[in-house]
Amino acid sequence: MFGKKKQEAAVLKILSAVCEVLPAEFDYIYHQIEDQCTFFVQTFGDGIVMNQGFLNVAKALSIQAKYADYTDNPEKSFIIDHIFISDFEKKKHKVSITVHHGLLLGFNIDIDQLEQADPETVCAKNHKLKYRVHQLDTLFTAEELEHLVRPDIYKVDLDGKSYYWLCDLADGDFVAMDTEKNIYHVAYDPHTITLFEEDLLTFLKMVSTHRQNESDSNPEEPSGGEHLVTLQLNARLQPFDRDEIYEAPLMDALERSGCGFIDGAGIGLLESGEVECCDLHLFLNDDSKETLDALLHIIEKIGVPKGSFVKTHDLNLPVGRLEGLALYLNGTELPSEVYETSDVNYVMQKINELLAQSGKMYSYWQGPQDTALYFYGFSFAEMKEKMAIFLAEYPLCQKCRVEQIA
Repeated sequence: MFGKKKQEAAVLKILSAVCEVLPAEFDYIYHQIEDQCTFFVQTFGDGIVMNQGFLNVAKALSIQAKYADYTDNPEKSFIIDHIFISDFEKKKHKVSITVHHGLLLGFNIDIDQLEQADPETVCAKNHKLKYRVHQLDTLFTAEELEHLVRPDIYKVDLDGKSYYWLCDLADGDFVAMDTEKNIYHVAYDPHTITLFEEDLLTFLKMVSTHRQNESDSNPEEPSGGEHLVTLQLNARLQPFDRDEIYEAPLMDALERSGCGFIDGAGIGLLESGEVECCDLHLFLNDDSKETLDALLHIIEKIGVPKGSFVKTHDLNLPVGRLEGLALYLNGTELPSEVYETSDVNYVMQKINELLAQSGKMYSYWQGPQDTALYFYGFSFAEMKEKMAIFLAEYPLCQKCRVEQIA
């Protein structure tokens, strides 16, 4: 296997090749590749995962300011799927890209030897856009939703027209509907689109009946996302930071592992308005020990703070190894010239540099009297020690306080 630097270079080469064959509307993804400083590359299951990273928070803030769209615009949060790349033995491998609020968050390829992938063979002519489920509910009636596997909906733009994926067929083919609810067979190679005679509801009932028959004939198989699990994160995160740090990576990992899907999220607030914790609401495909263990493995790989819990109807499992540090910058009691000449962005950048591999800033909160910066790593004491001299010397950090929050 490649070393880390060679892995990053190989991933960037493949990702650039993918972006070159995507439509021009996705050019902003390629521009982010040019702007970003570094990437976290790790193996997961049978593939390679790349997650966005930055050398410092200042760089992250500049990327967010340039590309992020934190409105409810459904066109800015999706997974680009159904992209293929061949290895040098002509075997095809699937590629997917995760974009959240307009930011490139992740890249996945189901191959364990990056050097075997040939960037010249990337094909995205039938790529699919997978949007969040709740953004598509308005397409369907209540009766149609009863028969729909809700997390599995893709928007596909083909031949200048939008379609919505309903189910896969063999050899990369799939069934889709248009905005008028006509049903089509979309063939991958050669590319054809053929109208079905069935109406949408009839088709969905047929698929639902088929899935139920399969489930009845093999009760060991998962029956569909029916088992609610709550991941309560002892993490003080703004909603967009929660989405980027936890929700999007977890959603991607759950879908790749086939364990289930995320169906919502929330935050808990202190009386002051400061975030106290975050919740992610998941549906697992079944309640077996194997599926729960797979979820716990994913959570462990992503990394969550101590004091977090996985909750089901009969379990309350503690998870997490990260410790949390909150730095509260005094916003009212310092001389006015300090606020005029100091820069909180410099504080974030400098502390992240000092922490290095010991931790990093996850989020912040602007209160009426303080500005809170939240850092997470494996040791509160080590993070506190590494920033101590800077906090004592930098003017904006005078009269600050440091608290352990995980």
